[in-house]
This record gives sequence, C-alpha cells and structure tokens, in this order.
Amino acid sequence: MGIHIPPYRETLMQDVSSHLNTLATERPGTRLSLRAIRSLSPAIILMLALALGTSGGIFTVLNGFLWRPLPYLHPNRLVLIRERLMKVGLTGADVSFHTYSQLREGTPDIRAAGTLDITGGLVTIHGINHMGLGGLATPSLFRALAVPPLLGHWPSLASGRPGGPHEALLGYGFWKSVFGGSTDALGQRFTFDGKRYRVVGVMPQSFYTIYPAADFWLPRVLTPAMTRDHNINHLMIARLKSGASLTMLNGFLRGYRNRLLAGRSPASRAKAERNGFTINAEELHHSLLNLYLGGKPDLLLFLAL
Repeated sequence: MGIHIPPYRETLMQDVSSHLNTLATERPGTRLSLRAIRSLSPAIILMLALALGTSGGIFTVLNGFLWRPLPYLHPNRLVLIRERLMKVGLTGADVSFHTYSQLREGTPDIRAAGTLDITGGLVTIHGINHMGLGGLATPSLFRALAVPPLLGHWPSLASGRPGGPHEALLGYGFWKSVFGGSTDALGQRFTFDGKRYRVVGVMPQSFYTIYPAADFWLPRVLTPAMTRDHNINHLMIARLKSGASLTMLNGFLRGYRNRLLAGRSPASRAKAERNGFTINAEELHHSLLNLYLGGKPDLLLFLAL
C-alpha cells in the first residue's frame, strides 16, 4: 500500500533534501536522496526543517509568529509557563503534567490553559495512507488560544478525558490536499496510531501553534497516573484573565514552587534547590523568539535575507 504525501509536505521534504545535500558537498558519499528523506518520520523532517532554516519550515514559523502580531485574540495575554533546572542546563520551555494539572484550574490569574506536544506518522483515510504531522493537545488549549475553526467546532473537553470521544481537528493545508476543501470532511473518520478519530472541525489557514503547519490536532488524554508525572516534557500555554498581569502570575508561581518543594522529602527538596529549580511564565511571543532564535532577535534580519 502506497503512502500519499500532501504537496505542501512534499515541498518541505524537497527543501530538506536540498539543504542536506548542499551541506554534504564536501563529503562524498553522504548525499541523501529525496526517497531517503521521504522515509524519515514527519517529526524528524520538521526538526530538520527548523534546524536547517528551510523555506517551508522556519519561514512559516517566523512569518506566522515573529514578523507579525500573534494570530490570536488578545495575544498579549498568552504566556508560556515553564519549569526549569537552571544549574543543570534544563532551561527550555516545558512543564510536567503534574504541574499543568495543578495550575490549569488552581491559578487565579489564568483563564484557560492547555498543553501541546508534537506527533506524526501514517494517517489512514478510506484505506489510503497519508504521511501526517500533528499536534497532540489538551482540548483546553484551543479555548486558551481562542481561534474559532473555519468549519465545525473544537474538540470537546470530554475528548481529553479517559473514555472520551476520539475527536480531531484538521489543518487547512491537509484539509485542502486530502479532502479537496470539501465541507464533507466534517464527520469523516481516520485512523492514527491504531485509534479511530472523527473530524469535528477544520482550522483556518492563518492558525498556527508553536509547531508549524500541523496536518491535524488530536486530543491529549490525561489519565490520573499522568497527572502525577513530574517529567518536564510538555509545552504549556495559558491565557491570562482580563486585568491579570504577568507580574501577578509570576508572583503566584513563586509561591506555588515553594509549596511544591515544601511537600517533598528533605533530600528531594535539597536536590531541587541545588539544581536551580524554578517555575515562571513568559509572554508567548518572547518565548518563541527564545525557542527559535536562541533569544537573539538580531538573527531576524539575517533570516529575512
């Protein structure tokens, strides 16, 4: 059975292939064919695109996030919450599911919050395999970003609970390529990772998450065991309430951090202190600059050339 690759994803892979082979010109025998690139997982292709700065990858991110206002309602209210271990080099933008579960409804300054991870693989629709790149998001993320679908509706909050419905959103490019831009896509079903999902909405072309040009978004189902997981691996985006400020939120997070450590054993608390454990929030736009440009806005001019 063959694998269908959407045209816009094929363009991205051609960019990756071209860039890799340009870098390999001084090392005979290291060239990668487009066929070899196609064999890579969607997640690896995306990471290569971002690392190499291909037009289909990094430009989409920069154009959608950095060179224009964030395409969300009141974007200045969107923040990224992150747990970091400053003294051991864990200085990214992730949180644990435990922290997310504690903060999503127990923080007075947050109106809505959600987590986001990347996923990808084969999507089977009517017996045809399509290579897809997707987002794995708690349904509450779409309430936080507040971007209405072009068609249909967001996945229900119940889809993020154990035993809930398997509901999915389609990205605009995937919808146009695979479903021909038809409204009949609503209610269609597809299989991903052994599970059947029903399409409940299509997001507009202007919609981006931190990961560019996702083909679909699936609900992240949090089990009770996952809410006790302290591994710091997941992006958390939150929307501040009207009247709340980043300063107010960070004041709350400092207190939460101290209460969290107070509940640990003396050895665990001492280890966290030695590792420089912090929890704080940063404006989403500023966080994206750090994520993609290493906190060096002067690179914008270079990348624009």
